[in-house]
Amino acid sequence: MDKKQLTKEQWAAIERKLTSVFGSVELLIDGYKISLQIHQHRMRLSIAVYINGMMNFDKMSEGTEEQRRFLCPRKKYVYSAKYRKSVKRMRKSLRETMGYDANRVWIHYWPWWTSFCLLKAHLIKNNESIELIQEPQS
Repeated sequence: MDKKQLTKEQWAAIERKLTSVFGSVELLIDGYKISLQIHQHRMRLSIAVYINGMMNFDKMSEGTEEQRRFLCPRKKYVYSAKYRKSVKRMRKSLRETMGYDANRVWIHYWPWWTSFCLLKAHLIKNNESIELIQEPQS
């Protein structure tokens, strides 16, 4: 697939568009139609990601290819801080025989991004071709 990336000016125009209250931008990323829209989530504005016109909440913890490429990964420890501290005090050989890993994390994916810079870096890192479908008007 051709490696097409957006210019700095296009990224700046997208960022300006997504800082306005009802901002919306459509991108074509590796054959997927991605819509980025400003939404209010938990009393703050965030960027919602729609993949092919849908925001899918099913199987958010399974980590499908689409989720890994476009959605915001969130890591959470499996065990509480108090439990992790007590497990770390155990002998290493005992932890290994019992199968405890105090630093085990659970990764789930959110369709909301709170930072445009993080979203941009994630899209560039995980995708080959990024094109504008709809040119944002500032």
